[in-house]
Amino acid sequence: MGVMDASEQISGETEENAWKPVLAEIEDALVPAFIIEEHDDGRFTVFVPSIPTALAGAVYVLNRTRVHPIDVPFTQAVQSISRWGQDRRTSSRR
Repeated sequence: MGVMDASEQISGETEENAWKPVLAEIEDALVPAFIIEEHDDGRFTVFVPSIPTALAGAVYVLNRTRVHPIDVPFTQAVQSISRWGQDRRTSSRR
């Protein structure tokens, strides 16, 4: 996936093919990530963005048991990452 593809994802231009937000098990932690490919053998390729820059990060191929889908729209997940994981709704209550 090229930079243009990633920027289209982040801008929401390709919603029907949007990366699916997940929590991925990396070492002893759950980290925000996105499914970018599902393999025939059931594994997933996931992109784990750097915080707060969602266009930079690492790619992992993980077993299905280590990838946990979350019910969050793609754009909301990216916005949370760009705010160091903080949700705008909870931060405004302080």
